[in-house]
Amino acid sequence: MSSKIQKSKTNKPPAHNKDEQSPTLHQKQQLVAMHKGYQGPIPSPEFMQSYAEIDPSFPDRIFKLTEDNMQHQYRHQNKMDVLQFLGWFSATTITLTAMGLGAYLLMNDKDLAGFSFLVGSALPSLVIYFTNKTRQANNGK
Repeated sequence: MSSKIQKSKTNKPPAHNKDEQSPTLHQKQQLVAMHKGYQGPIPSPEFMQSYAEIDPSFPDRIFKLTEDNMQHQYRHQNKMDVLQFLGWFSATTITLTAMGLGAYLLMNDKDLAGFSFLVGSALPSLVIYFTNKTRQANNGK
C-alpha cells in the first residue's frame, strides 16, 4: 500500500472588496491526499514489479510462499473439520448409548438406575442446546 500527498496552491483572480478600493489577491491552499490500497494474499502488480527490479527472483519466491501458506491453511482447516465431526459423532454415540442403556434398565424393572441414565445422558445435551440458543439470541440483538 502506498500513499502520496500533494500540496498545491491555486490563485484566485483579484476580487474587489466593497470596503477597499484596491483589488486584493487571495491565495487558497489545497491539500490533496491520495490513498491506493490493495488487499489480497499477494502484493499488487506495481509492488511485484518493484520487487522484480530489486531481485528478479522475488516475485516467484513471493508466489511460492503464498501458495505454501494457503495449502497449509487448507490442510489445517480440513483437519479441523474432521476433528469437529469426530467430536460431534463420539458425543452423539455416547449420549445415545447411555439413553439406550437407561431404556433397557427401565424395561427390566431397574427404575432408579434407568431413570438416572436417561436424565444423566439427556440433561447435558439439553443444557448445551438451550445455552447456545440463548447466546445466539443475545448476539442477534
